[in-house]
Amino acid sequence: MASDLIRKRRAIQHLLDAHSPADGLASNYALHHAQDRTTLLVHRNDSGRADGFLVLCRTGLDLFRPLLTLRAETSEVAAELLESALPPEASVIIAIPLELRPVIEAFFAISEEKASTIYQLSHEDFRPIINVLATRAPTPGGDPRFVIRGQSLDRGARPAGPVLATAGINWRSPHFADIYVHTDPRVRGRKLGRSVVSALSNWLLEQKISPLYTVPDANDASVRLAHNLGYHNTGARTLFCSGVRRSTAFPFPTTVVE
Repeated sequence: MASDLIRKRRAIQHLLDAHSPADGLASNYALHHAQDRTTLLVHRNDSGRADGFLVLCRTGLDLFRPLLTLRAETSEVAAELLESALPPEASVIIAIPLELRPVIEAFFAISEEKASTIYQLSHEDFRPIINVLATRAPTPGGDPRFVIRGQSLDRGARPAGPVLATAGINWRSPHFADIYVHTDPRVRGRKLGRSVVSALSNWLLEQKISPLYTVPDANDASVRLAHNLGYHNTGARTLFCSGVRRSTAFPFPTTVVE
């Protein structure tokens, strides 16, 4: 029920800092994701105060696997939430703070793991690149996407060739937007990726939304792109991976999870 989800969301707000890049993704999915595509579990301590939550969201990332993220004040709370959330062999996409990796590994066989660092851009640090070839393109959900196309032209003298570089949004909350960028390998080194990220970053800043860029470890090109535009390393570390719930039973009580 919608009213039950609203009640749970109110109960967990103290576990998240809506203005912290480290909590941006979790805040978005736990507090703002569409109600009909969100399942929220709340763990309460003996006094009835929420001390952890786990959220499962159906997203555009994968039509068959929900995205799972959680927060917990102790590893025991995290374990009780995970025990309650999914049956054996259930498959999910996992996005968590890197420090929660040990408890995730206890419950899931993980693969495709990617440890990353979150970069953030502020208006005063922004060093934009002006490229008139970076144009806004429509998306089904309405979020902005900026592209640079090849130079074959349509009848209106607009670039209409293949997309060479794209920057878009993975998720957007009232405070943050997490961006992605893709550049055709054949044109890397020409700063096209930097140009479309600059255009998207500028649009977000104008909307009073702070851009975040989650950079996988050892991706030196993305680190250079971030630094060149003025993004700074927040120090927040995340783990993205695929997970299949192990069949082993864990002796954790679940009566305090709702």
